[in-house]
Amino acid sequence: MKRLPIIFALLVASLTSARPAHAQIEQGRLMGTVKDAQGGVLPGVAVTATSPALMGVRTVTTEADGRYLLASLPSGVYLLTFELQGFDTIRREGVRVSQGSTLTIDALLQIASLHENVTVTGASPVVDTTTTKVGTVFSGEVLTSVPSGNDIWATLGQTQGVRMQGFDVGGSHKDQNTGYESFGIRNQNKVLAEGIDLTEGDSSGFQYNSNYAIDEVSVTASGSDVEMSSPGTAVVQTYKSGGNTFTGLEHITYEGGSFVGNNNNAALTARGFTGNPNLLFYETHLELGGPVIRDRLWFYAAYNRFKIDKQISGVDPNVATDTTRLQDPMVKLTYKIDKADTINTFIQPYNNKVKPNRNLSISNPPETVLAQDSRVWIYKGAWQRVWTNRLFMEVRAAACCEVWPMVPNVDAAVRPPRSDSGTLLTSGAGWDAYTLLYQKPQASGSFTYFRPSKIGSHDTKFGFEFINNRQQQGINGQSGPIRYLDRFGIPDQILLEDVGTASSFGSTWTSSYNANRMFALYAQDRWAPTNRLTITVGVRFGYQRPSFEPGTRDPVLSGLFPQQTVPTQILFSRSNYAPRLGVSYDLSGDGKTAVKAFYGRYYAIYANSFSGANAGGVNSKTFNFLDCRLAGVPVSCTAAGATSGNGIYDGPQELGVLVSSSGSGTKVDPNLLQPYADEISGSIEHQFWGESSVRVLYVHKTTSNVFGVVNTARIGTETVPVTVPNPFDSTQVIHALDIPTSLRGVVTNMFTNIPDSGATYDTLSLSAQKRFGKGIFLQGGFDYQWRNELRQPNSISTSPLSTDSIGVYSFGGTFPINYSADVTNRQRNTNWQMHALGHYPLPADFSAGLNFRVQSGYPWSPVASVKLPNAGTQTVLVDNIQNRRSDTVPILDLRLDRRFKVNGLAFLAMVDVYNILNANAVTNFFLSSGTTYNTVIAALNPRTVQLGFRVTF
Repeated sequence: MKRLPIIFALLVASLTSARPAHAQIEQGRLMGTVKDAQGGVLPGVAVTATSPALMGVRTVTTEADGRYLLASLPSGVYLLTFELQGFDTIRREGVRVSQGSTLTIDALLQIASLHENVTVTGASPVVDTTTTKVGTVFSGEVLTSVPSGNDIWATLGQTQGVRMQGFDVGGSHKDQNTGYESFGIRNQNKVLAEGIDLTEGDSSGFQYNSNYAIDEVSVTASGSDVEMSSPGTAVVQTYKSGGNTFTGLEHITYEGGSFVGNNNNAALTARGFTGNPNLLFYETHLELGGPVIRDRLWFYAAYNRFKIDKQISGVDPNVATDTTRLQDPMVKLTYKIDKADTINTFIQPYNNKVKPNRNLSISNPPETVLAQDSRVWIYKGAWQRVWTNRLFMEVRAAACCEVWPMVPNVDAAVRPPRSDSGTLLTSGAGWDAYTLLYQKPQASGSFTYFRPSKIGSHDTKFGFEFINNRQQQGINGQSGPIRYLDRFGIPDQILLEDVGTASSFGSTWTSSYNANRMFALYAQDRWAPTNRLTITVGVRFGYQRPSFEPGTRDPVLSGLFPQQTVPTQILFSRSNYAPRLGVSYDLSGDGKTAVKAFYGRYYAIYANSFSGANAGGVNSKTFNFLDCRLAGVPVSCTAAGATSGNGIYDGPQELGVLVSSSGSGTKVDPNLLQPYADEISGSIEHQFWGESSVRVLYVHKTTSNVFGVVNTARIGTETVPVTVPNPFDSTQVIHALDIPTSLRGVVTNMFTNIPDSGATYDTLSLSAQKRFGKGIFLQGGFDYQWRNELRQPNSISTSPLSTDSIGVYSFGGTFPINYSADVTNRQRNTNWQMHALGHYPLPADFSAGLNFRVQSGYPWSPVASVKLPNAGTQTVLVDNIQNRRSDTVPILDLRLDRRFKVNGLAFLAMVDVYNILNANAVTNFFLSSGTTYNTVIAALNPRTVQLGFRVTF
């Protein structure tokens, strides 16, 4: 397996195939220069674009320097017509425009002859010689021609620079957001659908959608221009729009339990693995689109529904499985009022997800799960206008909302919640059952102006964005006010929470909204002083105002938390100016080779980062638990605690030293600096024969002013040497660092910037793509990355859907104070990955599709739970993470399908085989000391067969 990266890199480099795409938030654009046979520029040439994707036609006239620009074109295949009296008309066919790309189409007009009309054919240009954006664009055709998870996370897994934290096999991860990072940056993403910002917080998206409804998805992970606010990934989804002809698609996929193999073996069984196959998966998709009025009013409507039932390793499937049901209707309307004005609307009225055993895993048994029944609805209206030959505008208003109540599986009064810091196992009722209300009203607009000058043309863009991000994640009291924090099965600490009774939630007590009002203005000029050089200069002004809205508290534990009404609190307001600078040079002069360099600064989105300081939200206190009663009889309460009690909280006399707290009492540093990331990147890309190209890219990203919540009394005070047993090796000890006795029980939480808490990521990336026509395409990529970052041994994931379980300290997280004298939390490590997609028609209307991914395992270290005399129970890394690596994950998926037609209907029958190698790489396992250490949490899903059937007209 160690040779795979080298072999694949050489293979891709040898391809004369490839079209790396250029993704950004705006639609596609066509530009170029029209000249006569002698090389003189021709002003006044009418350039007309037509496409099945375009309602009506778009016409512009070349300027005095012969240049033209067609802005904001929907993705599709275009015909360009160049007309000027006295010259032959030129028709350029087969120009493929994708989202966010700017393609150059020049034309040479001859003096009028007997031919009058000349049709030019040839490969569509694929190298964008004018911008510095780097990403990948996937058409709906590509997304549905190969076996995949049929969702946005499967798409992200095929994107240059994006590394996934979960692996879908036959729909195994389709029911849950999968974490990912872009050239090292975790979170701080921007997820858009139809121009609507659907980012939930700063990472994932609200909705679950189907690739069958997608017209195109673009993913930008590097080089984003001024429309992108944050340093993560811009994911832009565009849905189908209908057209001048009626079209429809009906699809069904089915996977039964007997279609799934078994990749368990003796080695995995010895590590506690019992298998995690899909027991059932099916998906149905219905859609219809077409004209209400040709070239005036189009509609598109779709309905998607799927169900997945999945076994979880370590959980008896006769007792509980991870079951999810989801339904998703949507409607899109496009209305062309006149030649200049177009209005489009989008409605997703009821995206409903039902998951009765959310977070079920070997560490979270059936009694600890929380039942989910969430609903999302989305609305948008947008107006596009072509003001003049040079000026184009689009403005939109939208809102997305979510309601998400969570319910425990057992009564917290009977089975109180418990968690063990040593084994990472939980028991009792699910903790922190919440009722989430999310509102995100927003408005945005952009204006594009094209202006020629004596020293080159200027392609200028202005825009604005307003978002009011409001989240109320109200802990609704159904989990009770107490969680017991054991250590290796022995009572250790106790977490007490400010909640009222579940029956009075929303009446006598409410939770406060966390809000963040964001506003931005941006301006950018793309100046082309020559036909080969383009210089892009832009700046984005951003403003954020995080606040807390009113909340009313009526706590059950009234002796620890006050009954109060918390007023509105504006935390602060911050503004910034984020510069972007890019240079692109057409090295060959024919639009085939481009060299690019880019610098950009991106400021982090605060989103809901300060919820831990919201006194009207989740207030909690964690104490050492003295456990001073045994069978109802008081026993001695000592500072060290008693381990022979009844294990149940019997009153304040059992509370020892305060260990930590959140909410009330947590401050926000008034001098908090705005966190940001800088990017420096360079690339060279070249178009070979046909629609093929290859790109080599280097990206350097750094994060600065990283902020989070920290007990400031402990920063720099971990100076007292303590030796504790090494739970992984009885012959060794761990050299820990404790705090002074004077700081025992002192908690001064603050959201602040921590010195030396940033990260650095360097990535070398190679990507390639080739489209041969007639449904044949191939694309692939390889990334190798060097990382320098802070890791969080106090944040270990035991989810069967996640990998790389040691958290990375990022914007808004809890700062990982290092209590080890041997191993620092700042860790250097590397990773690599490669991927390939392909589709090839076979004789007799058969075709084959391929999806291949290989990702290096994640670096890891054992994590020890240590008991310190003053700092209490803490977790530390035992070794540098680069010294160990989990299994490399290879996934090869294949499809075989056959098409046939009956009475004007096109039918497609398909067989997909996922994980055809039946690889069983371990994707997550327990890193903690104790009896669970090295126990497998999840492995790659086994070989899976899916049957599909599709009808289109």
